[in-house]
Amino acid sequence: MVFVYVLTNAANGKRYVGQSKDATCRFRQHCKNARMGVESALYAAMRKHGESSFSMVVVEECQSKTVADLREKHWISELNSRTSGHGYNLTEGGEGGSDPSPETRAKIGAASKARAHLPRRPISAEGLANIRAGIANRVFSDEALERIGAATSSRVVSEETRAKMSSTRKGRKQSPEHVAKRAAARRGKLMPREVVERIAAMKRGTKHTDEARERISEGLRAAYAEGRRPR
Repeated sequence: MVFVYVLTNAANGKRYVGQSKDATCRFRQHCKNARMGVESALYAAMRKHGESSFSMVVVEECQSKTVADLREKHWISELNSRTSGHGYNLTEGGEGGSDPSPETRAKIGAASKARAHLPRRPISAEGLANIRAGIANRVFSDEALERIGAATSSRVVSEETRAKMSSTRKGRKQSPEHVAKRAAARRGKLMPREVVERIAAMKRGTKHTDEARERISEGLRAAYAEGRRPR
């Protein structure tokens, strides 16, 4: 379902015709673009008269994008909203809505470049917690996991990137809960022979500190106590 909507400015009666699969979300995006300084007749009017001056009405519900394109063109022509004295549309609508004029492209590009130099707004501790919770609770389908695995297995990481990743991890301490989760996830799993050989080659000649030797000993003792075979 695609909705054709009309925005009306109560301050002067000018209109804007658009289409979206989610009209409410699209209105919020218009308001966001206006606040971010995106250049267009509609967003300039929103900044001048205020977002509260604009109201949205869905005029048609279309079963396909093709039909919505035709009906959007119809309403732009019917309301004469492409004329500056009557509305804010920059194109005739439909597919033409995705092909702005060179002047409009230049304005959008200039606004994007200006925003790139603005300082980024810091994320609050609460916001970071919400982001982490959303990532932690995310569930992937089997198909998505296969795609991620295929993309990861074919990825080649440069030595420079490996060095950066290593430096960021050095000195980072994991919580006991995280260590326990990782151990539980690995328990009972056998690594492929080539992986074991690669790890052994990396560790060959490595000298452990006394602290590391003690941790290894504790791990071996715990494994034997639980009846597990250390690898």
